[in-house]
Amino acid sequence: TGMQKTTVNSIMNEAHRKGCKTQIIPCDFSNNKKMNMFKYLEKSLYSQRCLLPKEEYIQTNKEVAIMYDEMISLIKEMPTKSGGNIRFYAPSGKTDDVCCAMAMANYCTVMVRSMQQERKELRLGNYSFIPKLQKANWYDENKQKPNIAKSWLCLR
Repeated sequence: TGMQKTTVNSIMNEAHRKGCKTQIIPCDFSNNKKMNMFKYLEKSLYSQRCLLPKEEYIQTNKEVAIMYDEMISLIKEMPTKSGGNIRFYAPSGKTDDVCCAMAMANYCTVMVRSMQQERKELRLGNYSFIPKLQKANWYDENKQKPNIAKSWLCLR
C-alpha cells in the first residue's frame, strides 16, 4: 500500500528503540509483488510442492478452517483486454490475511530453493550464508503422520 513503507519503518524503529534484538526484514507487498507471490503459491499447490491439511482437520483445528475459508473465497481476477495485471483479493466482508501469509512463506521457500540451487549467498543485515532447506518431518499428537490433501483441487 502507499503507507506501507512508513508503517513498516515506524514499527522497525519502535522495535529497535525498545531493544528488540530480532532481525526485522521489511517486505514489499505491492500489487505486483503480491501477484507474483500468489502465482508462485498457485504453482506450488498445483505441482504439490506445497500441501494442505485434509478437510477433516477443519472440524478440529480453527486455523485450518480459517485457511480453507479464505482460500475457497479468494478471488483471482484476470486482466481485461485493455491491460492490467492478475489480481488476488478477498471478497467484501472477508479477509485474505492467511492466504497472504501462506503466499509470502511459499515465496520465501521458492526463493531460498532457487538461491540454494544456484549457490547464491543470502544476506540478512550483517549476516550472510548459503541457504539450506530441509524437508519437515512432523507428526500429530499420536505420533502419526498427518493426512495431507493432494492438491489445491481438493478444496472444491
